[in-house]
Amino acid sequence: MATAVVVTKSSFMAAAAALAWLLFLLGCLPGLATAVSLSYSSFSNASNVTLQGSAVFGDAGCIDITRNIANTTGRVSYPQPVQLWDTATGEVASFTTRFSFTINPSDRSRKGDGMAFFLVSHPSRMPYIAGAGGTLGLASPDYRNVSPGDNRFVAVEFDTFMNSDFDPNATYDHIGIDVSSVTSVKTESLPNFSLIGNMTAAVGFDADSSILSMELWINGSTTPYNISYKVDVKRELPDKVAVGFSASTGSAVELHQLCSWSFNSSFKQKQLKQVPTPPPPSPPTQKPSPSTSVSGGAVAGVTAGAALLVVLLFAITAVLVRRRRTKKRREADQEAENVGSDGDDYGNPIVEIEMGTGPRRFPYHQLVNATKSFAAEEKLGQGGFGAVYRGQLSELGLDVAIKRFAKESSSQGRKEYTSEIKVISRLRHRNLVQLIGWCHGRDELLLVYELVPNRSLDIHLHDHGNGTFLTWPMSLLSCEKNGVFRLVEWAWDLYGRGAVLTAADERLNGEYDAAEMERVIAVGLWCAHPDPSARPSIRAAMAALQFSGQLPVLPSKMPVPTYG
Repeated sequence: MATAVVVTKSSFMAAAAALAWLLFLLGCLPGLATAVSLSYSSFSNASNVTLQGSAVFGDAGCIDITRNIANTTGRVSYPQPVQLWDTATGEVASFTTRFSFTINPSDRSRKGDGMAFFLVSHPSRMPYIAGAGGTLGLASPDYRNVSPGDNRFVAVEFDTFMNSDFDPNATYDHIGIDVSSVTSVKTESLPNFSLIGNMTAAVGFDADSSILSMELWINGSTTPYNISYKVDVKRELPDKVAVGFSASTGSAVELHQLCSWSFNSSFKQKQLKQVPTPPPPSPPTQKPSPSTSVSGGAVAGVTAGAALLVVLLFAITAVLVRRRRTKKRREADQEAENVGSDGDDYGNPIVEIEMGTGPRRFPYHQLVNATKSFAAEEKLGQGGFGAVYRGQLSELGLDVAIKRFAKESSSQGRKEYTSEIKVISRLRHRNLVQLIGWCHGRDELLLVYELVPNRSLDIHLHDHGNGTFLTWPMSLLSCEKNGVFRLVEWAWDLYGRGAVLTAADERLNGEYDAAEMERVIAVGLWCAHPDPSARPSIRAAMAALQFSGQLPVLPSKMPVPTYG
């Protein structure tokens, strides 16, 4: 019967091993997030780095990110993706990086523009830059824009030139922390012309506190400059990023060199509690009789089976607990976001924006502060689904218009909110109001637009107390930008009676070009034709307005709309 006991142990161990694999496949065992460790004491042509833009391998084992050339940008980055946070567990990595670099202007009295250490969406992509040295090779030339989607970044900048529009005005040289914009969220001014020569910097991110910090030693100094700021990297960056350096020059040339670099990231892995293996049954002290041997084998089998049952119960419990925690976390996230579930496509655009293909998300408290808690004196107007308030985002230095959807807004209102994000966020045109951001939380739906200070056309036409009188040239410029008035029937009647010039604003006192006026009204009626098939294309309408196309011959009476 000893053989029978051995077989039972083997079966038990095999079952336990199979169970461990099963638990792993079920996701009960935590996946191991990948840590990264790299170190370059110097760089050569064989270095495992990616060079972009003007960056080249230079002398003495350094990389020339920019050379002594005006209006140029360059980047150097680690080619492999670095895991910043774990999509399965939500765990964020801590990291430290240390690097030595040099900044040498050709003329020490004229500097520009600096360099930065960055984390961006992998792989690193050079932004479109045409002589925009002030953006440090991080963003597009328009510093006011927040980089969207795959162009988001978190960076520490070493800025050697003062751009008065967005940099601190105390000195030329400063350090800063940037979040998807070169308008830094935190800056520290340095003495003028101090960012010159050999420097060493250490940047660290603590996952527990979300604090990004940097220390800088200049030309062997023992007392570093330092700066720190709290950054929600899970919100600002994807789970896998590229890490590296960028630099740029403006009209003044400057050499930016990276000479050494080390980077280390780590995750705090949460291990499952080990289940002690039950001890094997004690061997018999005397040779058992045949009946006792059978009984002992049965007892051994029952013991092994019981132990296996305990392991199975533990496994089932672990799976249930994990699923319950996951469910609670998802429910908590949904409650915090307060997205709602009305309509099949309500949540989809939000997911799209969360993935970084749309405007930025603002914290609710930031929009409350910007509008002075939605004060009555900040209210600009009232719409069908809510009110619009003036706001001042001091962090970005922007005046904005914040549309606040009514809390009792119907599902149609929520669809309107989603539709505006989907459509407007994908449109970019100088004559369209830009959607800057959004927020849904605390039973609120909020959209943040750029503020148009001159208000709408109807104010200037009909509000004699507050509006600005529009001359005829001004009216022509105001025609892509404002809405269409419901005056079609009235204007069409004047057109049919040959008195179309009567539609002109009497405050113009006849100071307009009659041919232009007739043409504008005729084209307006043409575009508002009740029969959609009779309306002109944009090309035809523009040609008519520019006197390079024929005007239509419209019926003297406005046609009655027909529906198929």
